[in-house]
Amino acid sequence: MKAKIARKLIMSLILVVALVGFSMLNVGAIPIEGDINFGGGTTFNTTNFTGFNLIEVTSGSGTYGSIPTGSTSIPSVTFNPFQYNPPAPPVTPLWTFSYLGLTYSFNATSMINVPEPPGIVVVMGTGTASVTGFTDTTGAWNISANKFTGSTLGSFSASTVVPEPATMLLLGSGLLGMGVYARRRFIKK
Repeated sequence: MKAKIARKLIMSLILVVALVGFSMLNVGAIPIEGDINFGGGTTFNTTNFTGFNLIEVTSGSGTYGSIPTGSTSIPSVTFNPFQYNPPAPPVTPLWTFSYLGLTYSFNATSMINVPEPPGIVVVMGTGTASVTGFTDTTGAWNISANKFTGSTLGSFSASTVVPEPATMLLLGSGLLGMGVYARRRFIKK
C-alpha cells in the first residue's frame, strides 16, 4: 500500500516537472529585446504633442539592431499626436515604421507627465512593442521635448525575462530530489 502511494507521489512530481518544463518552452514565440532611439522635431503645447516631423532612428540594439540610423535609411517614422497633460493613454500606435518587410510599432498603454520647467516636457510610461514575426512584448518608453530648441528625443525599450536552461535544470532537479526523499521516507515508515 505504501509503495503504491509513493509511486503515485513520484509520478505526480514527474508530471509537475514536465508541465513546468513544457510551459517554459513557448515554441515559436520570439520575444522582442533591446531598445530603439529616435530623434527629430516636434510641436507641442502645455497639454498635447500636436505634431512630429523629420523623426529618424538614431540607434538600436537587440531586435532593433539591424535598423540603419539616419534620415535616409528607412521610410519615415510616424508618431501619433497625443495628450500628455493630463495623461490620456492609450496611444495606439505611439509610433510605427516599416523596414525590409517588417512592421515595427509601439502602443503606449500608460503614461506619466514628469514635472519640468516651462518649455520642457518629459513623458514616460509602459506599453507593448510589436514587430512582425515576434511576440508582442511589454516595454518602457519616454519622450523628452525642448520648446527652445524644437528638438525631440524618444527612447523605447522592450525586454522579457526568459528562464535560462540552468534555472530550469535546477528547479527540476530540486523537485526530483524532494520526490526521492519523500519516497524513501515514506517507504521506511
